[in-house]
Amino acid sequence: MKGEYEQFFVAAGEHKVNTIKMGSGPPLVMVHGFGGGVGLWVSNLDELSKNYTGYAIDLMGFGRSSRNVSTGLTEIDAEKYFLDGLEQWRSSMGLTKFTLLGHSLGAFLSACYTINNPLHVSKLILADPWGVPKKTSS
Repeated sequence: MKGEYEQFFVAAGEHKVNTIKMGSGPPLVMVHGFGGGVGLWVSNLDELSKNYTGYAIDLMGFGRSSRNVSTGLTEIDAEKYFLDGLEQWRSSMGLTKFTLLGHSLGAFLSACYTINNPLHVSKLILADPWGVPKKTSS
């Protein structure tokens, strides 16, 4: 990254969410995919932050964010774990309306977040969205 940026941790409930902030303008929140982190966006942050205040975050349990144990047993519990963390991060950051960009699992979670919190998302960008299918009995 060539431009100036800030790296900090945001308290999101029981989590500490690693956050990189760069640029100025309306907020653009970037959510990485499975096994990734803010490093996914590094090659693009300068460009993405030309017209936005870009926020790249590490999801809970990924990158430099806290790894609190989830007690959930179902895929719905896992989805809620990430969505609650994202909503707590948004609230802690004081963001009311933002563009949400998700890649891979981050795109799946971004779509779910938007369904549950449509008033906070002005635009939704899904890059290679996917989820985890239900386990079959065979």
